[in-house]
Amino acid sequence: MARRVLAALLPAGRLWLGEGLPQRLRGVWPEGVELSEHVGGGDALVDLAVVEVGACGPRGRCDAHAGVRASRVWGMSGSVAPFGEKALDGERLERLFTPRAMLAFEEDRWRVLEVASGISARDVQEGAPFPLVAGPDLGPLRIP
Repeated sequence: MARRVLAALLPAGRLWLGEGLPQRLRGVWPEGVELSEHVGGGDALVDLAVVEVGACGPRGRCDAHAGVRASRVWGMSGSVAPFGEKALDGERLERLFTPRAMLAFEEDRWRVLEVASGISARDVQEGAPFPLVAGPDLGPLRIP
């Protein structure tokens, strides 16, 4: 999953990685590209913040706070089913990466965009207490 996240992150512009994420991504970071060149912080607005997520609610909010101002926030979760029914007060995620799938929060629902090999959208749905959607464009995780 780290390779898929990295492929999506590199063209992101000014990037901030939450606690623990630089270490998780270091093993797949491209050779010759300094990690510090892609990590922002402080009071400046960043294009994309990535946070470690333990739980996500039905309205796109998670249990994590970025600690920076960001135009967009993505989440990474080590859990195959980080979904819960209760509303959370953390960041509102645009994307969520789990070991099983990549999802996007669109309008008022989670959409399954890509799934890991051997996993179906139905498998991802089984771990969520609220409806997820998947369209005809659902495909396998694009891992470089």
